[in-house]
Amino acid sequence: MSIGAFRWAKEQEGLRSSEKFVLVMIADHYNDEVHRSWPSIERLADETGLNRTTVMRCIKALETGGFLKVEPWARAYDGGRLNNRYCLPLYDVESKRAKRLPVLSHKYFNNEGKVRFDTWEHTYKHGEEIPAYE
Repeated sequence: MSIGAFRWAKEQEGLRSSEKFVLVMIADHYNDEVHRSWPSIERLADETGLNRTTVMRCIKALETGGFLKVEPWARAYDGGRLNNRYCLPLYDVESKRAKRLPVLSHKYFNNEGKVRFDTWEHTYKHGEEIPAYE
């Protein structure tokens, strides 16, 4: 959670109330260390009380307005979709979307033994390209 991103989102003007609410919730999940937020559509719908279709429409409007950039992610081994990640370029200048989409992530196990997906350098196989950013 990023207090700075949350406050930034609350101050944005010129948005419909539903769009602003979705932006605030995406910002509430923002991670300043990785310059991304990745709540699922279901989580955003649950937290805002909006239906999935409305959340997706709001995300599209926010992307068109330049408030966020959507970064689709997929599992490298089977192409299965993972939660989109959201960049907030107006809040964080280091929040840049990958040039090559979708970003392919690799399975790894965290310290608790739970399966996670990410693009950690140590998971890249010989010859695989590390994603570049805009």
